[in-house]
Amino acid sequence: MSCKWIACFIALVVASAATSVAQAFVWRASGADADAAPPSPPPSPGAVEAAVRAYFSTQSNKDCKGLVELLAPDFMLEDPFGTPPVTNASDVLANCQGGGAVFKTIALDVTRVFVAGGGAAVEWHCGSVTTRGCVLDFDGVDEFEVDGDARITAVRGFYNASIPAKQFNCTPPAVVA
Repeated sequence: MSCKWIACFIALVVASAATSVAQAFVWRASGADADAAPPSPPPSPGAVEAAVRAYFSTQSNKDCKGLVELLAPDFMLEDPFGTPPVTNASDVLANCQGGGAVFKTIALDVTRVFVAGGGAAVEWHCGSVTTRGCVLDFDGVDEFEVDGDARITAVRGFYNASIPAKQFNCTPPAVVA
């Protein structure tokens, strides 16, 4: 065994330890709770895409409990962007159940997903029908952030909210006997 090899090994161990200490210092300096576990690594691109597709699928299937289960404990929904954010799981559940009650069908179709790191931008199309027979037909883009456990931490929706508002308040079609 040469001294050169031992020196390299010691340098590697010291560098590895220094990196771990530096990461812990940065994490704690960020204001994180000293007793809490460090953040988990980012999710894989496949896990991000699966989470965002499940987000739309649960809504289309009126699976409100499934929707809430996709969300991280510290989630934030801003839909559409610029409205007050929703950060309470019981509010998401109530909004989902209320929305499900006024829609005969909910069709939120994902048209394209762009994943980058722990986030994604998703183009989608809404083609839903209310219980009164009004048709909602519009497009949007949502921005997602997903944590290392593949749970959604943030959603920001971008679409012209006046379009579904007008479509929702349609004159119901006449019933033909």
